Amino acid sequence: MRHYITAILLFVISTAFAQQKQADNNLLQFSGIVTDADSNMVVPYVTITNHSYKNAKYAANYQGFFSFVAKPNDTLTFSAVGFTSKTVVLPAVVEDHKYTARIQLKSEIVYLKAVRVNPWATVEEFNKDFLSMKVADDDMAIAKKNLSRT
Repeated sequence: MRHYITAILLFVISTAFAQQKQADNNLLQFSGIVTDADSNMVVPYVTITNHSYKNAKYAANYQGFFSFVAKPNDTLTFSAVGFTSKTVVLPAVVEDHKYTARIQLKSEIVYLKAVRVNPWATVEEFNKDFLSMKVADDDMAIAKKNLSRT
């Protein structure tokens, strides 16, 4: 009876450790570099968000290189200032528990309104122009002008 209980206990413990080892084998080392899609220049300090694991955040270094532990089928978003965000899903089957990728981000072009600069050569010219400037009326002054006096 004693050997029977010992055998059952060893069987339960071995299956528990086997399941734990299988869960550890499910991880992979994800590494790569982030570049600009147009010029192939590296994009530094890209933020990487893992949506499959509590929105964990990682960052690429100043050379665009990143490396962290992830799981297969994780959904990752790469974002940087001046570039459109890109979402990548890791493959389900990875050999050797390592996966390397080159992520290319497209530049985001934002057009701004033109700015007109009016420089003054001296402080006196600025003061003269500032004092002669016509300031628009406020709402109360406009309303008083629109009232008729009859």
